[in-house]
Amino acid sequence: MNNKHVLTGVAVTLLLSTLSVHADPLDVKLGLWEITYTTQMSGMPIPESTLKEMSPEQRARIEVIMKKRQAQAPQSHTDKICMTQQDLNRAFDKKDAAENEKCTHTTLTATRTVQEFKIQCTGSAPRSGVMHLEALSRERVKSTIKMNLPNGAVNNQMSGRWLAADCGKVN
Repeated sequence: MNNKHVLTGVAVTLLLSTLSVHADPLDVKLGLWEITYTTQMSGMPIPESTLKEMSPEQRARIEVIMKKRQAQAPQSHTDKICMTQQDLNRAFDKKDAAENEKCTHTTLTATRTVQEFKIQCTGSAPRSGVMHLEALSRERVKSTIKMNLPNGAVNNQMSGRWLAADCGKVN
């Protein structure tokens, strides 16, 4: 799996988990959405426990890749997702996270146009941060996700626009 697909998965998961934290979902259209996100990482955003499981050669390769990535400008990618009513309605469930994750969410704002919360996780991938999602209209959203990790940080800016009610072949 290439880095683009990993980042896409992370970004979409964060977006959907942000949408699902509150009983009253954002007032956005269902269907096909185009999501553009820009990610910037600093430090070594891979948990130390994961790094310890790698051979010295694997760890050295990963560290070289991460240093190269940090020297680059922030990376932007655009993907399409299918937003369903289930995505909007599901309550945030600890079952969505890995069993070794222990996360708490503190709601800062919960309206049909703005949702913001703090997240604090312990376990194999400890992290903390703030996620802010705003419905600019029923067809446009933007979000900011700032996560602090023991060995680094990840900052993600996203914008989304609704394309169509029919998702076609996009899952």
